[in-house]
Amino acid sequence: MAGGKETPRQRLIGLMYLVLLALLAIQVSDSIMEKFFFLEQSLNNAKKDAVSRNQNQLSSIQKKAGARGTDDAKKHAATAAEVRKETEAMLSYIETIKTDLVTKTGGVDEGHGGLYTGAKEEGLVEETMIGASSNGKGYELKAKLEAYYNKLVALAVTAAPKFDKSQLQPLAYDGKDHPLFKNDHNQSIKDYANLTFGQTPMVAAMAVLSETQNKIASYESLILAAIDPESATIKVDKITADYSAVSSVVAAGTEYEAKIFLTAKNKSLRPDVTFRGAKITVDEEGYAPIKFKAAGGAYDKDGFAKATWTASVKVPTPAGGIEEQTVTGEYLVAKPTVEVKAAAVSALYENCGNELVITVPSLGANYKPSFQCNAPLINGQSRGQVIVVPTSRADVSIGVSSSGTFIDKVVFKVRPVPLPAFSLKTPSGPVNDKTGIKSNTPYVNLEIKPDEGFATFLPKEANYSIGEMEVTVGRGKTAKFSQKLTTNSIRLNGLNVSSGDRLVIEIKKLYRTNFRGEKIEVPIPAAIATRSISIND
Repeated sequence: MAGGKETPRQRLIGLMYLVLLALLAIQVSDSIMEKFFFLEQSLNNAKKDAVSRNQNQLSSIQKKAGARGTDDAKKHAATAAEVRKETEAMLSYIETIKTDLVTKTGGVDEGHGGLYTGAKEEGLVEETMIGASSNGKGYELKAKLEAYYNKLVALAVTAAPKFDKSQLQPLAYDGKDHPLFKNDHNQSIKDYANLTFGQTPMVAAMAVLSETQNKIASYESLILAAIDPESATIKVDKITADYSAVSSVVAAGTEYEAKIFLTAKNKSLRPDVTFRGAKITVDEEGYAPIKFKAAGGAYDKDGFAKATWTASVKVPTPAGGIEEQTVTGEYLVAKPTVEVKAAAVSALYENCGNELVITVPSLGANYKPSFQCNAPLINGQSRGQVIVVPTSRADVSIGVSSSGTFIDKVVFKVRPVPLPAFSLKTPSGPVNDKTGIKSNTPYVNLEIKPDEGFATFLPKEANYSIGEMEVTVGRGKTAKFSQKLTTNSIRLNGLNVSSGDRLVIEIKKLYRTNFRGEKIEVPIPAAIATRSISIND
């Protein structure tokens, strides 16, 4: 039955069926009844074989559709399953009629090989199939056969538009439509029930019903055969031109190479794509997008590193199988350039909050920085902004990453904070160490001036204050008076100074306030910690 072609056995059974019908019409011997029984049994066996082949063919279609995964293949498989369901329902219905006829006519004679006890019975057949007022099962059977036939044709044309409908002839004819009897006056006036079951022995009616089941199985086979090649065909929705370049980066003066080709696309085709061990979701257009972070590598002198990626793609073949292919892509990774913006880029100041802005311009909006530093590092409020506080003179190394991918590192030297300059000032102006100050000077202020460059680079760090200083008034080697102060202002009018005295100022403790507001003691060399000023008239 595969492919819609009858086997030699089926053709022989069909020929025997026609001969026996002719013999039945001329009322030959009772042995003909036995021949009808054997014919009916052969028809049943042929039907079982056909049904088994159809079930296997449906399984094959469903397996191919599952492997291909296309919408078309799934639709064809669904149609094939519906054909199988409708056919099974129709075959089962006819089988209930056959069982009913066997029961009503006395069952089977097990002593004679299972022959029907009422094989010759005609009255009960007419009563069951035609009925007293044309209400027998033959009329219901005709209606169901016509509905099944129409449903079958509709499914076949939907799934396989090129299907030849002429291969499916009606399953239930009235006499006027029957190819053999439409010109016979006595038979053409009969409806399907009377033409098929009127004055018909039970065993012949059984053969007729079994022959109808065989036709149904044959029709199912024709449709499944038409659907199966369709499910294995790869249809093309769109053909587009595309290209593949040898390299997307070309230096001026060198040759650019590319290949132009055609691509065929089927939106319903859903390839099985695996990338780096994970399944990739295929979008509505049939594309399987991949995205990954490009890792750096062995950069060449121009700052590029060659890299590749691979993906495994299971591709359906026209024969209905699956072929696994490997797709390899090549690309160049450009080494990102880390840029640092700071007041003093060449070096960082020890124990100071050095403000830096670290950027990677080539990453643009994709720049999501994180840093690894061997010194305390504080992230600022804006992207890439940090404050680095070196706690020693060792070089500071800052590793720069974006979205978890390491990019590069920047290294800074660390230098000490330069010492501030000290000067004395009176109401008359700056004090000259050589000429000194007058004895009637009311006060002297010690002024602290940060290193100009340091103050410019890190103004939040260049804030100094006196923690403690000792002021001594003496003449010769004798100290007349000594006082410790915590401010930078020295009141002389309360110290009883006179001409010929000397004013000695020694800074004991000096503090620098950092960006956090913390006071850091600044070591002061003795050479600059003490000032000696003469007092004159």
